[in-house]
Amino acid sequence: MLRKTKQAGLATGGALWAYLFTITMLIAIHPRAWAQEGSSVEERYRAAQEAFLREDFARVVALGASFPDDASEPFTAAHVRMSLWYALSLERLQRAGDALREVDTIKTQLAAHPDMAEGPRLVTETLFWDGEISRRTQEWLRARRAYHQLLVQSPHSIWRLPAQVGLGLVLFQQQAYDVAREQVQEAARGPIESPAVQDAMLLEGLCDLKLGRFPDAQRLFEELLAQPLTAEVRWQVMVYLSEVLAGLGRPDEALAQYQQVMIEGPTSSWARLARFGVGWTHFQQQRYRESLEAFKEYVMALPSAARQRADLPWRGRTGSDGLTEPPRSRGATEEAFAQLWFAQGRCLMELGDEEAALSYFETLEQIFPDHPLSLDAGLSHSELLERLDRLAEARDVAEGLRHRSLPPLQHQRLQLRLGALDLAAGDAKMAQARFRSVADAREAALRQAAYNGLGDAALFLGHDEDGASWYEQARALEARSPAGHYAAYQLGRLLLKAGHRQEAIEQFRSLSDLWDARLALALSYLMSGESEAAREALRRAVQEASDGRQAARVDYYQALLAIQDGDVEEAKRLCREVSLKVPRSDEAFEAQLLLADLLAGEGSWETSLISLQPLLQAFGNLSIRRRGALALRLGHLARQAGSYAIAIRWYDTAWPLIPSQQGELDYRIASCYEEGGDWVAASNRYRAIQQPPWSIRGRLAAAKLLERDAQWQEARRLYQSIVQQSVPEAKIAQERLMALGALEQEE
Repeated sequence: MLRKTKQAGLATGGALWAYLFTITMLIAIHPRAWAQEGSSVEERYRAAQEAFLREDFARVVALGASFPDDASEPFTAAHVRMSLWYALSLERLQRAGDALREVDTIKTQLAAHPDMAEGPRLVTETLFWDGEISRRTQEWLRARRAYHQLLVQSPHSIWRLPAQVGLGLVLFQQQAYDVAREQVQEAARGPIESPAVQDAMLLEGLCDLKLGRFPDAQRLFEELLAQPLTAEVRWQVMVYLSEVLAGLGRPDEALAQYQQVMIEGPTSSWARLARFGVGWTHFQQQRYRESLEAFKEYVMALPSAARQRADLPWRGRTGSDGLTEPPRSRGATEEAFAQLWFAQGRCLMELGDEEAALSYFETLEQIFPDHPLSLDAGLSHSELLERLDRLAEARDVAEGLRHRSLPPLQHQRLQLRLGALDLAAGDAKMAQARFRSVADAREAALRQAAYNGLGDAALFLGHDEDGASWYEQARALEARSPAGHYAAYQLGRLLLKAGHRQEAIEQFRSLSDLWDARLALALSYLMSGESEAAREALRRAVQEASDGRQAARVDYYQALLAIQDGDVEEAKRLCREVSLKVPRSDEAFEAQLLLADLLAGEGSWETSLISLQPLLQAFGNLSIRRRGALALRLGHLARQAGSYAIAIRWYDTAWPLIPSQQGELDYRIASCYEEGGDWVAASNRYRAIQQPPWSIRGRLAAAKLLERDAQWQEARRLYQSIVQQSVPEAKIAQERLMALGALEQEE
């Protein structure tokens, strides 16, 4: 029953159907039973029997339609046999509705003849084929009812074992993998030479695969491969074993199995699925370019019609266009399209081809709205729009997912996405509430993502210690997962921010598998004054970059090196290069700000502002983080130019956008008042700062202003409040107190 399957796309066929057909023919009534009806009827019976054996189903239907249907004649087993052949042939000719109506007729006739000698056996057989036809046409409820009735009424029938497998298949299709596994376990313990037992083992292995019981699945598949299987069945089992090996974290072995299938049966359907498996395995290993190449080979190997459908996103066709294509079946190829489009979209997204990635996600969502991966596509779609600073659209996509009837696990995943959007919009409290709602999730991966989200929210608010605590908890769950790597990366950034440069260097060096950590490592070396080490880290980053886009990001850090080397012209050139090559990257944004600083440093204030015009024009569409950073930089530039009122306006603009730097912004605003000559306003502003460490710095600046204005008692009070704390500024405050004492004595 599993001879033409791929994951959830199961369809009966191959050896077991041949076996069941043989049973059907062996127990068929001998043609002489029809002799009383005349030789023409006997000949048509024999002709139908032979046509059915050679799978000439059109001929069987034609002969079946010409059989006598005289209510006055006795109802015999031969009537049932011929009707079963007729129904099965109708189903094979894709006339499922007619086939099931014929089965209903058979059951009605058998019920009307309860005393028929062979009635119980024929009822059992009819129930089996009722279940099979219903299952193959996705009439799940009817199929389950037929199989269950057979198993209850005829527990010792020869149809029991294939009925168990059939019921298991229905449960599998309905994603009740644990129940399906229990259903076929008894059948899977029979003689392994039997096709039905082999199918039961194969289905049990698939259930184990779906349930993540990889060692159990591996044992079953390897037991099957030790048997003398047909080539088709062998390739099928090898494909499933490859999926198991990938699940066990043995991707190289999985790829080797897939390659073996492609070598042994290059033109088989299983070789085509193996090509898909290669693409999916590369995708899971984050080998995005290799994944796309393998998927391209898979699509090229598809039949023409399927290939055109698989290429819908690539051809720029939207989901609504795709719905005008011929109606889809739920076969293995069609089921693979959702996985194909999702993986291709994610690969393109990670490689920076955003517009193409959006096409794949949109097509999947619209053509397969009920597929489990449709939610993943929607979440990725929203994430990508957020990356593109299209926050309103990202929110619309995510909110659209809320209207679906989601199970708890999927609802929690959606909460994580909405929390990320809340944080991107500056609503840290709502983001924290959403992340906390997932922090107790049963799935460790969800808890880890929630902890990271809470860490990000804490950093946004300037609560670095709380952020570090959340990241530590995330890393403790699973250090080697992508979320674990992210937590470690963020902890490294916090170390660098706190001035613990050597610890940050060690942290980033431990993340050798994370390419972005190489850039952070180079930056750490730069901040530590280790130029050669930074240069070497950047050289390795370029060597290990997955593509030109990734390598281009290095130019920003090369520009920082050039500044350190005193080559301002080279730094400006590199800033312009990274802005052109990867305009949407964080490095390009920072390079534009750096270029403005360099131009301002040369006294080219007008040129500096002109260089920022593209960002200013897009200000409303930038992420909140970038808007805050740009406003802060514009404030700095205006202050350097002596335009204090303009500087204060930009600092005020930045204040609600970057809560973690509100103390610094308050200090800068007070500095503008001081430099503009309004010492009273400056002193009041300095003393009003609440956020550490700027609150201490503000008091120190205010005390100096008061001292300058001969308000020594008030200055002394502020200095004393600083001396009482364990802060670097305490030493300066102590020195000022001593100087103030000497000054007071002179007075």
